Amino acid sequence: RRCLALLDALADGDNRARMQSDGAVLFLRNVASASSSSRQEVIDATKVLSKLGETVEEVQDGTTITMEYPEYWTPQEEEYHEVDLPRDSDEFVRIHDLLNDTLKTHASGYGCIPSTTQDPAGFEVVGIKRLQNKAQFVPYFFKKRALRSKYHGALPQYPSSQHMACFPSQMPCLDPSVNEYHLWHGTSWETVKIIKKYGLDPRVSSVMGMFGGGCYFAEDSSKSNQYIPCPQCGKGAIFRAKSEECKCDAQVIFPMVLCRVLLGDAHVVDQYDVEKYRGVDASRPVRRPPNKEGSMEAFDSILGECEANGATARNKRQRPLQFREYITYDEGCSYPEYLIMYRRSKQQQPSLAAPPMPPLGEDDGTPSGVQQILAVHATALDGSPGVYGFTIPDAQGHCEPGTQLTVTLPDGRMVAVELPPNAQPGLSLSLTLD
Repeated sequence: RRCLALLDALADGDNRARMQSDGAVLFLRNVASASSSSRQEVIDATKVLSKLGETVEEVQDGTTITMEYPEYWTPQEEEYHEVDLPRDSDEFVRIHDLLNDTLKTHASGYGCIPSTTQDPAGFEVVGIKRLQNKAQFVPYFFKKRALRSKYHGALPQYPSSQHMACFPSQMPCLDPSVNEYHLWHGTSWETVKIIKKYGLDPRVSSVMGMFGGGCYFAEDSSKSNQYIPCPQCGKGAIFRAKSEECKCDAQVIFPMVLCRVLLGDAHVVDQYDVEKYRGVDASRPVRRPPNKEGSMEAFDSILGECEANGATARNKRQRPLQFREYITYDEGCSYPEYLIMYRRSKQQQPSLAAPPMPPLGEDDGTPSGVQQILAVHATALDGSPGVYGFTIPDAQGHCEPGTQLTVTLPDGRMVAVELPPNAQPGLSLSLTLD
């Protein structure tokens, strides 16, 4: 461990060429590939190798795993890189529209337009940065691999996944084999500076949340917006002060982080109980999901269900959530992928995406009423070049067999796909391209 820590420090300096010639890279590869290495040793060695620009393989349990970064990342030599997304790019359009499509009215007195007590009607996006952090992506990558190995492709049949199929998230599922989602996280500019470089750390999280000390995410951008204080006065956010105390410029810019989140087998909280999920003894706060029934194994995360989806509370002194919350408790379960900079606006923001195509007519050989759906996004499946996965959306009954979908790939290409006979909302499909 001391050797790995020393090599990690040397990799940040002007010693890279010497590390190549002196056998440090060979040593690191041996640590990363040895079956006797602990998981943490593999991660630490892989982190240093990534700093040196080396292709990394992990050999565990007879399986070789190649370290891969997202294929849509811009090439980089340094460990950390920020990419400003062009406003006309598919990434910018998709994130802009997700931010505004998941905006709700809360009337909580938090997250209001500065100098008012009015909820935003829209989020005016002034810029989006893609955060390419190799050091932070490595533990996320291996955590995802560990979950995939743990469930062997059976996770979509678990009760938590079936619940999500019945009550789909507003945010896209990136990989149903591990329940990987894009979710929002709102916090201050000061904390964003830390998150960008070091990620979200559940060890320093507040234990005062409804589900104890963990990393909290939302599928409603407006819910996360309530936790972002005014950059000028520091007020107007939950755990700070209500927006009525903020008298600042309405043009201030707020940060929102869009994260990849690994939910795995989530514990669905359909009846909230403060004693169980937050605890009443401050000396013993809750910092993990509950155990699975009849087992010593804990769930991988928590899904705090909302009242609209049937959630209740244990008694009248408590109340169920009005908006969903997702909580993880382990390092490596989330990766902050995008930083969105926006203003809170009184005006709704128009969609940047092309409008949906009208129903196809019988002249096209397609039955009347079958609709072509746009804005279906696919994600590359790790370890399978040219193979992409996507989830059939809940499009108001228009995703029956034979529906023509336009699937957008991570690099912006669009592919027409005809849904198979077993098509239904929430079903995960794969797409193979030459």
